[in-house]
Amino acid sequence: MNGRVPPLRWRFKSKSASPSWLYCLIFLFFSILMCMLFLHSPFSRVEKIEIQGNQFLSDREVMKRIGAIQGMSFFHFNAEKAKSILEKLPVIKQVHVNQLFPSKLYIQVQEYPVVALWRTKDGKLQPLLENGVKVPMKKNFHSSKPILDGWDSLNATAILTIKQLSTLPRELQQEIVWIQPAPHLPDQIILRSTRQHDIFVRVHELHQKLKLYSAFRNHPSGTIYLLESIWFTPKKMTKNKM
Repeated sequence: MNGRVPPLRWRFKSKSASPSWLYCLIFLFFSILMCMLFLHSPFSRVEKIEIQGNQFLSDREVMKRIGAIQGMSFFHFNAEKAKSILEKLPVIKQVHVNQLFPSKLYIQVQEYPVVALWRTKDGKLQPLLENGVKVPMKKNFHSSKPILDGWDSLNATAILTIKQLSTLPRELQQEIVWIQPAPHLPDQIILRSTRQHDIFVRVHELHQKLKLYSAFRNHPSGTIYLLESIWFTPKKMTKNKM
């Protein structure tokens, strides 16, 4: 029996493929490197800061309060913290702070509206906001709001008057020219209307009682009492009594 010798076969062991974790590590390394390069490049800096809605706070004041400057790191700015800081300011009612990637900050400010002007002892006018806060008069500020006259300081009655006034409908607010305290009656005020009516009303009832003024709007000039009893006295009759 002839034995057969099996042919010689060369076996080449193929090199094993590089493990997948090595590729992941390389990818992670380059990703971190790219992020670091981006964070230190001009592309990650704040190039534009846009502020809208502010009238009594300047752009510079807003930016100073929240520590925002052009060229700062976009990712080091905290929008929620900036919002919290600005909303604590007495003139600001509401604010929205948005970061627009990659290099823009947008700040939308809503200040408390002006409801009146206060004539100080030296004759100057200061805007009064609906929350009772007084603010400095700006050069280009123009307003047809009623003037609070006769108060040496903004006492509790004056502050309550402002807050009550702010709750009135706009058309009623526009009817009032000036407001002053009633002599010897600390809980009452006198309002002068655009139609030359002097209106007596208690401060805490201003919002409720002044709505009745529409019934007297077309009356001739005179005095209107919106108290427990409501009546009207024409100006001529008032002079005759005097």
